[in-house]
Amino acid sequence: MLILEKGDLQVAGKERESQLSSQFRDIATIVMQKTINPEIHHPYTISMIERLMHEIHFAVDPNQSSKKQALEVIRELQNHFPIKRSPMRLRLVVPEKSFSTLMEKLSDWNANITSKDESGNEPSIVCELEPGRFRDCDAMMRSLQGRLEILAVSVHTEGDAHVSQYDTEEFISSSSKELDAVREVARSSKKFLQGIVADKNRPSRSDATPVMLHWEMLGNIENTSNLTGTSTT
Repeated sequence: MLILEKGDLQVAGKERESQLSSQFRDIATIVMQKTINPEIHHPYTISMIERLMHEIHFAVDPNQSSKKQALEVIRELQNHFPIKRSPMRLRLVVPEKSFSTLMEKLSDWNANITSKDESGNEPSIVCELEPGRFRDCDAMMRSLQGRLEILAVSVHTEGDAHVSQYDTEEFISSSSKELDAVREVARSSKKFLQGIVADKNRPSRSDATPVMLHWEMLGNIENTSNLTGTSTT
């Protein structure tokens, strides 16, 4: 009976750990989708977001939604790292008499205007605006008897580039501090993988191949220093 009880506790503990790990990943994914590196205007990779979350000692609260915790994580990360909310892309349509008022307000909000159409009785603007200004913008459009259309909830870069493209390209163009952090992870992981290979006297092809491929990938990350003019020790 005692063994069964301990076994049940062990399984329950592993299930809880798995759930927390899964929710941690979900939160990191939401953070990645809603943020950019303001220095290069690209999203961080999921692995980098997870590393930053560990840096601020974030702990998952299973009683709160992933979205709510992701927003809290973003606010905390902004206090320590170069990261900000991705802008929203909006189309704003107002009566001609209200166009100058709209332009003035968008200027006050530091909105990025990507296109304007001043023809006709209802000129329109396509702009990128910080999400924190959305409610104010919505209220203004109502007062001006205009229309607001959300074109994109989160804008990372021009075009529909997939985030996976930046797994290496982002590191090449980002700051040297970020590259140092990535290389540190690569070195630690390589030492770990060396231990795995050493423990296997005759690894099968199916076992060895993933290890070697992962090892090679980590080496490629470290070698990005050659493209940025930095050196590793």
